Amino acid sequence: MRKVIVLLLIMASQRAVAQSKYSFGIVSSIEVAGIMKGENNTVFGDIGYDKVGIGYQTGFRVGYGIHKNLSIQTGLSFVSHQVETPKIDLNPASINDSKVPQSFYTVATYKIYQVPLLASYYVGDVWRLGFTLGATYNYVYRVNLNSFANFNDGQRTFTNTSKISQQNQFLSALFGIGVEYKQKKYAIRAEPTACYHLFDFEKDASQGSYDFYSIGLSVCGYYFF
Repeated sequence: MRKVIVLLLIMASQRAVAQSKYSFGIVSSIEVAGIMKGENNTVFGDIGYDKVGIGYQTGFRVGYGIHKNLSIQTGLSFVSHQVETPKIDLNPASINDSKVPQSFYTVATYKIYQVPLLASYYVGDVWRLGFTLGATYNYVYRVNLNSFANFNDGQRTFTNTSKISQQNQFLSALFGIGVEYKQKKYAIRAEPTACYHLFDFEKDASQGSYDFYSIGLSVCGYYFF
């Protein structure tokens, strides 16, 4: 009986070791993103970007399986978030001046590099349920601005200002709950996630600060080796 118990313990330990594997994955997500204006923000001015917009994320993940159910991941992602200001009325409709716009609004597209540090806990054999939590380092490297003006004759014009230098670096918290289909060498995971701005590492003093937030659906394919 003692030999049987020892043999079972050896087999269990070997299985646990075998399941501690490295992984490589490709991740993509569609997100609903928004921005809240921080202090001294001259890009947003007094109006702020309070309308949410559609964003997306794509990149890669590398991970290590600490246990059958627990793994850690990091990687690099390219993120694009688009937000829009409310429409601002500049000229009352009673004033008939074709040279003065009746209203305008601005659409800003933020380009971000993102480095996550995440922990995932998933239970099950083939179909698995679990959650992911962690933090992401974000570096805003470019902003594209499109301003749209509406005139009383119905004409609509826009101005595109691209490649605005940004040096904002900030940390965000990430949390997700999802489902995973796992085989011996690969896994596919779908995970609704929420990401919220925590604090800034560095601000562009000339343009002030802003807080990002997003809710999205992330899909990732992993290969284990």
